Amino acid sequence: MHFDEAHLVKELENRPVWARLAFAAASASRLFPSYKKFCEETKLSNPDELSECLNAGWLYAVTPDNKSCKSVSLVERSLKLYSR
Repeated sequence: MHFDEAHLVKELENRPVWARLAFAAASASRLFPSYKKFCEETKLSNPDELSECLNAGWLYAVTPDNKSCKSVSLVERSLKLYSR
């Protein structure tokens, strides 16, 4: 298997925002069990907060009316978690 980051970035740039968000949510969801274990062992963060943000990301990506205040605020909160 070969990972070509430049190609992936180029492909994602050509996709709508909802598709990029769905890709990001799928990637994060796949890693979530390891993140949860890390949080439990280190007590550095709350995995439930990220789980709620991932759920909001999925909702934002797949819901036609994806501009609900709750979804947007959770997506914004997840971006703050990412920058920690």
